[in-house]
Amino acid sequence: MDIFRTTLGRFAPRLRAHLSQATGRMAPIRAISPDDGAERLKERLRHEIEPLFNDTNRILNRANAKLYTTRNYKRELERCSDWWANPTLPPYTPMDGARNRNYC
Repeated sequence: MDIFRTTLGRFAPRLRAHLSQATGRMAPIRAISPDDGAERLKERLRHEIEPLFNDTNRILNRANAKLYTTRNYKRELERCSDWWANPTLPPYTPMDGARNRNYC
């Protein structure tokens, strides 16, 4: 969670500035209804911020990958050898979070 907060904190000012610039240079939206206009605006903004989200995700993935190592899993198993005590649930994996950690 700290990795996410730290990374988000680093990118938030950049995202705000980018959105402010993007909306300032945006041409008026022509739409057939308010809902259509809202969808067009969301699509334009999504297109503008997608590269920033991709950068953020790359940094998050690299930082998280440092945590998900064989050594760290081994250390966790040494601390909690019965972490998969409930046979109805699959074991913990990096992709699904701390789902089974409460079985220690």
